[in-house]
Amino acid sequence: MEKELEVRIRKLGNDVIYKLDQNAKVKGISREELCRRILTSYVLSPSIFETEERYAGLIESYTESIRNVSDKLEELTYVIERGQR
Repeated sequence: MEKELEVRIRKLGNDVIYKLDQNAKVKGISREELCRRILTSYVLSPSIFETEERYAGLIESYTESIRNVSDKLEELTYVIERGQR
């Protein structure tokens, strides 16, 4: 039989603990069970988290590109409006 090990997490912020408690209460489980599920999901699904991180990077890149295009459009609008006067 596999021996179960114990994991302790120290110095976790009160706000995080509060949110964990809220989520656990909504699901009708203990904080310990919620943490167990979160950690198990994280460990067993690394590709999901890698994909999520890649998409987060893409969104950040696209957002920066949109800002740049928006800035250029503002500049062009200013030049066009100034030239029509």
